[in-house]
Amino acid sequence: MVQTVGQMTAKHATVEIKAVTSETWVDISGSAIAVIPGGGDHLLGDTHTFESAQALIALGKLNPLDWTIRGVYTEEDEETVDLLHGFFENQERINLRYRPRPGWIWTAEGFVVNPGAPEADGTSGDILTIEFNFHGTNLQLSRATT
Repeated sequence: MVQTVGQMTAKHATVEIKAVTSETWVDISGSAIAVIPGGGDHLLGDTHTFESAQALIALGKLNPLDWTIRGVYTEEDEETVDLLHGFFENQERINLRYRPRPGWIWTAEGFVVNPGAPEADGTSGDILTIEFNFHGTNLQLSRATT
């Protein structure tokens, strides 16, 4: 097999969010620094019978998604912290749209399930960051049209 030349970096990634009741996506890419997907795997079933040494196995329904969105801690309106904390406080169902690169789009629906607070270390010069957990369902993959 020939080695790929289609490798990518995250330099063109975008993260957008909106309330499910809204038509307008808000691009938080300017203050978001990481999207860490997790969850969404199938429930697994297995058992043995007297007849065989091999297990019977099956895939079940899908578990919820548990994604982490990390952002730069700011106190600016309409940036990552302001929006995600607001969705958490209001217990508002949101849509999340993630594009690792213009081309494919991952979308899901769910809730921000933690308040997020920046970790600070007085002995460090690091920029403050914050993490929010997104618990959702209905992960869809599509190709971008624009």
